[in-house]
Amino acid sequence: MASYFRFLSGDRGIYEAVEKWCPRDDKRRQLKPDGAWLPKVGEKYPGAISFWTEKGVETYLSSGLQEWHRSVVREPLAVLKLDDPNEVYYQDEFQIICSSHQQSTDLEWEQFCESLTSIPIVDKVVAYVLRNNKRDLVVFEHDKEWSEAGIQVPAGTVDAGEDPKVAVLREVSEEVGLSNVKVIEKIDQYLMYRNTHSQLNRRHVYLLEAGEAIPEKWVHKVGGDGLDKGMNFHCYWLPLEEAEYRLAGSMGSSIRKVV
Repeated sequence: MASYFRFLSGDRGIYEAVEKWCPRDDKRRQLKPDGAWLPKVGEKYPGAISFWTEKGVETYLSSGLQEWHRSVVREPLAVLKLDDPNEVYYQDEFQIICSSHQQSTDLEWEQFCESLTSIPIVDKVVAYVLRNNKRDLVVFEHDKEWSEAGIQVPAGTVDAGEDPKVAVLREVSEEVGLSNVKVIEKIDQYLMYRNTHSQLNRRHVYLLEAGEAIPEKWVHKVGGDGLDKGMNFHCYWLPLEEAEYRLAGSMGSSIRKVV
């Protein structure tokens, strides 16, 4: 028996939630992946709801749309699982559109992610290093030959047995060369699918405070033993209000939690 899935944010379908929290003139739309692969037919069936097919889920995740959607909505994610649809009005390889009166199973987002047993879950840390009363954020860019990587903040994988709080300080030291920082608090934790790595990341997002005597700009040669070891990262301070729509890889999705 085929299963179908509907992704929600709060009590809205994910696309409806995106329209609410990220309208068409929002600058975060600049980071939206291409969704042209999905036929736009929903408006032909007012009052109906849509569910992903299993191929639709796979394509939705791998396209990067889910990661971007999660980064702009402001309510918890959840999933409806449907095994026996009735009154199906439309179907293609990615979706079905059917009556809103369906007997479905409610799943928490984490529960759904953990059910994808073929996809590994990797613990990651993300560092928001701030100064100037939380108005400026440490960011970096790669050398020109890697410019497509975009603007990033220190982030990386938690080693086996490592405390994420220790890992975030290590990543800050390795990627931007700062040791005069302290962890203020953990502000977010969530699971998301990284289409560029075909894995689920459990992100631990930390707020850190920079010490004194850090320059406006500097170049740091990356340490550690990761793939970016030896690269030059061009580091600087980005106004916090710009970070949510300029950071790559949905790294800015927890900026709104900085108070």
